[in-house]
Amino acid sequence: MSQRILMLGGICTDRTLVLDQIPQPGQDVLVRDMREQPGGCALNAAWMMKKLGLDPWVYSFVGKETLPEMLSFFRSAGLTSDCLFCSEQQRSGVCQILVDSHKERTFLTWRGCEGRFDARRIPDNAGFCAAYLTGLFLLYGTESRVVADYLCLQNPRLPLFFDPGPLCGQIPRDLLEKLLRRCSGLKVNRSEAEILQQSLQRPLQDYFRDRLEFILLTNGAAGLSLIRQESSVVQPAIQGTVIDTSGAGDACFAGLIASDLCGVPEPLALSLAAACGTATVAESGPRSSLAVRQLFRLAHPADPQVYFSFFPDSDTISI
Repeated sequence: MSQRILMLGGICTDRTLVLDQIPQPGQDVLVRDMREQPGGCALNAAWMMKKLGLDPWVYSFVGKETLPEMLSFFRSAGLTSDCLFCSEQQRSGVCQILVDSHKERTFLTWRGCEGRFDARRIPDNAGFCAAYLTGLFLLYGTESRVVADYLCLQNPRLPLFFDPGPLCGQIPRDLLEKLLRRCSGLKVNRSEAEILQQSLQRPLQDYFRDRLEFILLTNGAAGLSLIRQESSVVQPAIQGTVIDTSGAGDACFAGLIASDLCGVPEPLALSLAAACGTATVAESGPRSSLAVRQLFRLAHPADPQVYFSFFPDSDTISI
């Protein structure tokens, strides 16, 4: 039976503009390419989890202007839309992504209805085995506090995987503290780790005293590190073509979460997380179309079949 995960992060429209360079204030530039698609960290992570045979349920409101496109995307990806709701009054949020010739990205986020949260809409009998949360979901005022209460008070035993994201410095400090004390797994890059530690005035390793079991530290082309209370392991990046780095961190975290929930040994889990990132950056957009068998071969060329014993349902997934 598939592992069912509640994905809290909201869905927006990703609008990517490819430029030669990020403009200076007042400077005009030409756009070399433009693309638009459903996006958001939770959706990117859900895509990779689904590819691995898990059952992610993405919770989000979307504006009625984007609902048909979102429903079509969910159907094509084999994702359930039971936690996808239409807002008649508000529009969907938009993330404008500026990508320069060096693949550096600048995000401009306009928040829409995706930050709305009503726990009564989540089915009581869904049987979630874990929850995933992005920091963007904690930037919506009162709604964000309702989310925190849902995770900390109503479902305190549900394993929680937390990705604070690049806007982590804007999350209210008390909410950050509450969720870091509550989560079992944390994903940050080096910049985000520094921002969090400055904001909280304490090292992230302090949270191992609470419920935190691991920190996934991503470092681009240098690979990733898995930090536990008593150990730290470095996983080199798996080399490959780099076209677009959008969504790589989401894919890495999704691969590690899936491995954690399905009992994959740590060395195999780290290789898979690295492979998820490499597969994602090899294409335009934040999600990889690489078949799961090829993904497993990228992670462990000597014996890719070993992963099927942990992810038996992945062989039936076509995304």
